[in-house]
Amino acid sequence: MTMEETMSAPAEATSRIRSLARVGDIMTLFGMALIVWYSAEAAYTMIFAPAEYDRMLAFAYSVLSADPGFAAIFEAGQQKYPTPESYSLLARVLVLLSSNLINFLALYALYWARELFRGYGRGEIFTEASAMRLGRVGWMITLLAPVGFVADFGVLKTIVVAAAPVADAVSFGAANLAILVYIGVGELDAFAIVIGLLIVLVGRILSEASKISDENRSFI
Repeated sequence: MTMEETMSAPAEATSRIRSLARVGDIMTLFGMALIVWYSAEAAYTMIFAPAEYDRMLAFAYSVLSADPGFAAIFEAGQQKYPTPESYSLLARVLVLLSSNLINFLALYALYWARELFRGYGRGEIFTEASAMRLGRVGWMITLLAPVGFVADFGVLKTIVVAAAPVADAVSFGAANLAILVYIGVGELDAFAIVIGLLIVLVGRILSEASKISDENRSFI
């Protein structure tokens, strides 16, 4: 290998990293735009087309009522209220917020992923800041399962008690425990927790490695 080839190797590596970082930046930005679009569309439907939103909730309730697995919730004491002719604004807002909890979390994860790629583009590879950004992405992935669990409960609980008196709507008992059992925790949820924690661990390792590297440079 000639001297010119040796000197050009780091420059080529930097160029490749910047190219890959730009691709990652574009992908994360595209993902963020999709999440904002879907959330805005749902909010638009709730505000400007409430009748259509009501039909969606009524259809969801009819599907749940016909599900044999959902029967355990009524057997546990949940009264089967009739489908309301029109859902209240509070019920629609609760369903909207609950169904978008995962979107908010994913948006935050993509934000930090974009910051990570933008840092790579600036040459911030093995730095404590990059490690921190990677760790935050990992925590967001870890939280997908528990936050999704809460989101599903919020949606199901709101749909089931949409026509209930306030006292019944805010109560918590055996029927609510049955809803939690109905939701359950799937394999993908467990995988998300494990993978997210592994990413957090990698971020911590990179953070400690960057500190050691800085200390070594300070002695030179």
